Amino acid sequence: SLQKTGFYLASNQTLEMTLIYYDKYITIMNDYGKLGIIVPKTNRFKDCSETYYSYEFHPHFNQLEVNDFTSGILLASIYATNASLIVEQWNGMNGFQISSHLLKHSYVNGHLSPYELDILQSLM
Repeated sequence: SLQKTGFYLASNQTLEMTLIYYDKYITIMNDYGKLGIIVPKTNRFKDCSETYYSYEFHPHFNQLEVNDFTSGILLASIYATNASLIVEQWNGMNGFQISSHLLKHSYVNGHLSPYELDILQSLM
């Protein structure tokens, strides 16, 4: 993949274990079998410098890892708006619970950008 060094397009583009009812991503994989996804920046929110966000699956917990607060709240908004009441089999949480977990664990003390504030306001 040109967007994510060391990764290429995975042969299966459907995730069956997470992001139920959401298909606006590209599934990628590296030579070691590590799976990840690329999610394009949504036009729904104000401009930001990123054109996409990438997430990789944690090797032991099989859940998407976030790199920073902005990618965490974008993923939280995806979970909250697309699968808020559906329980995912691999972790026993619904989209709302996953969204809350992502917000709580990806925030670091500091000021929020206008883009981050816009995403947070969309969750309310």
